[in-house]
Order: sequence, then C-alpha cells, then structure tokens
Amino acid sequence: MAPIITWSDVKPIKVLHQWPLSKVELARAKGEFYVLKTIHKDFIKEIDRQKAIHAVCKKIGISRILLVRKNKGTVSFLMDYVSHKKKKVQDKLAIKLIREFHAEAQHAHRAPFRKYNFKAFCADFKHVKTHLPESLRCKNKIQLKEFFARIFDSNQSVVHGDWHADQIIITKDKECIIDFGKSFWGPTILDYGNYFAKTDSSDELVCKRAGISRVTLLKAKIVAGIIVLAWFELCKAKYVPYNYRKEIREYANLIRNNVLFLNRLSPNNQD
Repeated sequence: MAPIITWSDVKPIKVLHQWPLSKVELARAKGEFYVLKTIHKDFIKEIDRQKAIHAVCKKIGISRILLVRKNKGTVSFLMDYVSHKKKKVQDKLAIKLIREFHAEAQHAHRAPFRKYNFKAFCADFKHVKTHLPESLRCKNKIQLKEFFARIFDSNQSVVHGDWHADQIIITKDKECIIDFGKSFWGPTILDYGNYFAKTDSSDELVCKRAGISRVTLLKAKIVAGIIVLAWFELCKAKYVPYNYRKEIREYANLIRNNVLFLNRLSPNNQD
C-alpha cells in the first residue's frame, strides 16, 4: 500500500526544467521520488486535464496527480515519478503513440478541455495574421474554411498540443506521455502536424505510416504553426517580458515553407 503523503513530506531536490510560466522539479517524499510542477494560476485547468486523461489511458502511461496546492499567483501539483533512461524516439514509435493516445483520450471527460474548432482557429489566425505569407493572409473566412475543411472536419479527440520527443518517456514496461499544459479538444491530425513540424522526417514516410495524405499533413502543420504563433503572442502580451522574435520568425518561416510545398504539390490545394 502506497504511503499517505502530505505537503510537509515533500522536499524538492533539483530543478529539471524552468521557464517563466512553469517549473518542474524532482522531489522526494517518504523515501520515494516524485515530480513537482508549479504553474501560473491562469493555467490551473492543466491539472484537471491531466486527471481526465489519466483516468482513461491504460496502454499509455500518464502520471497520477497526488497533491495540489494553490499558492499566491501559482499552483503546484505533485505527480508520480517515472524512472527511465533517455532513448531516441523513432518516427514509427511516435506515430504509434499518437494514434494510441487519441484512441484512449477520446473517452476523456471533455469539460476541462477548450474546444479548438474553426471559430477558435479564426481568432488565432486574426491575431497572428501579420506573420503569415501573403497567399494565406489574403484569404477571407469563407476561403479559410474551404482551405482547412479537411482539418476541421476530421476525427476529434483530446489533442496533446505540444508533441515532441522530450514529452515521450520510454520505460521498461510502457511508454508514458507528459505535459498537458497546451492540450485541447480538436482535430487529432493537429498532433501529427505539431510533432513533425520541426523534424527532418520524410513527409512521405510519415503520411504512409499515419494513413494521411501529404496535403492534409502540410495543412495540419500550418494550423499547428498558427496555434504556436498565437501562444507566443499571448505570452509576450500578458505573461513574459520577452519579445519571442526569434521563435516567431522560426515558425513564420515554417508556415511559409509549408504553404510553398503545398502549392507545388497541389496548386488547387485539394487532397
């Protein structure tokens, strides 16, 4: 039987990751290791989202949250620590995990997750419009809806929203996924667009393994990039005294390149 832990038992050992809106620490309590995460109070729903996903995911490991404490301006929560060794995540495994995650997470209670639909996308698009290439920037709402129809009419589930190799922990028994700070309910295809937006992976191989067309993947990368740009603009305007110039330029270039690839591949932008 697991020991009952209180906050007085928790002793932080070292910082694993830190940036202005969150801090992740390795902690010890009653002889066992745990992960202690502290986030800005505005993002407290991350805790409910992780609990909802933990409740339905069985094949994929999701850390259990044991304690939650509200502080002045922040919220801290204590999670199970997953012992692991750093291993390179191959594309085949990443695609398998994304697929398995969506299959299980679609059964999660939807209340903690914001719904990301075409209306939400239009708000993000308007907010970051100046960073986008002219061929995309000039589209009106009707044209955007037609252009991204395959994305927003696709299968829906919990979308992790911040997939990259560091969010996947490989253990002896199973793979685990961490960090649900940007998760939402929306088109599952966006997780593929997000994960492969900055990799050197072949789009052809990704599409073959994921069972999607290259046009769809490129459009998913564009939408995922716009979501990231909107996040940078929010942080810059409300939370972080940093201009994000380098990061915005990087994602603006990724979007521009994907638009160019898309136009070459399918001038009429059809799947």
